[in-house]
Amino acid sequence: MSSNLADSRIFTHPARIVIFSIVLILCIAQRGFPNPTVLFQDDFENLQAGDTPDLFQPSGTGSPDWDNQLYNPFPAAIDFNEIDAANVGGNTTKKYHLKPNDGTGDRPLLLGANFSPSSDRFVVVEYDILTADSPANGPAGVIIYADGYGDLDGTEPNLRVALQVEFNDFNNVSDDSAGANLRIYRTVGFLNDVLNFDSQTPQNDEYALLHDGDSSIFAWALNTWYRVQVVADQDNGTFDIKFTDKSTGAEKIATNQAYNNALAGYVRKIWFYSGDRKGDIYVDNILIYESATEPQVEGPTIILQELTKGPSNANTGLDVDFHDESDLQSIQYKIGTGGTWTDLTSDGTNAFNLAGAADTAVTALVFLEDGDFNGMAQGESQIYFRATDDAAITTESAAYLSFYKDTSVPSTASVTEPNAAIISSFPSLGGIVGDAVSGVAVNSATFTLQRVG
Repeated sequence: MSSNLADSRIFTHPARIVIFSIVLILCIAQRGFPNPTVLFQDDFENLQAGDTPDLFQPSGTGSPDWDNQLYNPFPAAIDFNEIDAANVGGNTTKKYHLKPNDGTGDRPLLLGANFSPSSDRFVVVEYDILTADSPANGPAGVIIYADGYGDLDGTEPNLRVALQVEFNDFNNVSDDSAGANLRIYRTVGFLNDVLNFDSQTPQNDEYALLHDGDSSIFAWALNTWYRVQVVADQDNGTFDIKFTDKSTGAEKIATNQAYNNALAGYVRKIWFYSGDRKGDIYVDNILIYESATEPQVEGPTIILQELTKGPSNANTGLDVDFHDESDLQSIQYKIGTGGTWTDLTSDGTNAFNLAGAADTAVTALVFLEDGDFNGMAQGESQIYFRATDDAAITTESAAYLSFYKDTSVPSTASVTEPNAAIISSFPSLGGIVGDAVSGVAVNSATFTLQRVG
C-alpha cells in the first residue's frame, strides 16, 4: 500500500534533513538577501491579500522593520491598510493599499519604514506608486525622510524631517503654484508635526518640483503607476528626484533641491503618508539603499518585480522591468558580482530585439541564457541587471534577484524504525530523507509496505 505523510517544518544547516516518525518533518532553510548597500526592500510577494503591516517582512542589511501599525494621531477611520492582490492599473502583483475613510475629514495616516542609521553620504529611496483619487485639501502619496524613529507629533525636538515630497499640496500652506492639485511639491520649514502642518511657527512653504520644459509645471495622472527615485545628499542637504511613468517611460527630473530642514541628521526612517480623506494610494517594490558615491537619476530605470525565484529545475522567466524615456539599447544580467554582463533573452536562446523603433519599456519576462543557467551552481545565485539607452547612459540595479537552482534529486530514504527484521506489531514508521539544495516539498515523501512471501 502507499500513503502520504503529514508534515511540519524545522530549519537546519547546512543540509536539510527530513525526519519522519508517523509525522514527516520537513526542513527548508530561511533565505535572506545580504547586500552591503541595501538597507530595506519589500515587494510584498511573501504576503497574502488582506495582510496588515504587523505581518510585513522586509529584507535588507539595515535591520529593516515596518511599523506594526499606522500612525493615526486623530484618529481617523480607515478603509484600507492592507495588501491588495487585485489588478490595479495593470499591476497584478501584491502591493500595499492605504486609504482613509472618505467621510472622516482631512486626517493624516502614516506608515514608517525603519532601518539602522545610514552611514554613507547618499540615501536613495525607490518605489512604485499609484494614486486612485485626487485629494481636495491635502496631499497623498507623501514620502518623508526623517533622522529619528519617533512619531511626527512635534514632541521630539531633536527629530528632524530632512525632506518631504508630496502628491498635491496642503490648501492652507503657501506655495508657488497657486495651490494646484495633480502636482509634485517639496516642503521647506516643516518641523515634524503632522497634527499642525498648516499652522506651524515658522510657517512652512511648498514648492512645485517637476516641470515640463522650462516653465509649465508637470501634472501627474490618476490611476497611473509611477516609479519615484529620490536621492538625498546628506552632507549637502539637497536631493534629486526622478519621476517615471511606467506605461510610457516618460520621466521628469529635478536636481539639487533644498532640504526641508538643513539641520537634519543622517536618515533612519522613511514615512509613507496620506494626508487627505481622498488620499487613496497603492505602493509597491520599495527599495532603500545607501551609497558613498552619488547615484545618477538620468538614464534607464530598472525595477525588480520579484526578489526571489525558485527553487527551479529549469531556466525560468524573471519578472524584471526596464524603462527609458527615449530608447533602450541593451538589457543585460550578470551572475554574481564577478560575473560577465550578458544580454537577457526572451526565451533562453534569443536576445531581446531592441533594434528599430524606440523601445521605452521591456516588461515581459526575461530569461538568462540557457548555457548560463546550465552552468550555475546548485542553490542560490545572485543575479544583477543593467540597461543602457541611446544616450549611452547605463544604469545598474542596486539590488539583486536571488535565483535558487535545484536540479538534483532528493537522497534515498533510510528507515530507522522499525529497526528489526522481524516485528510482532507495526505501531509506527520512521526514517530520514533529505535534499541538500531546497528541501523536500510538503507531502512529497511516500512509503510502500509490501508483504513478502
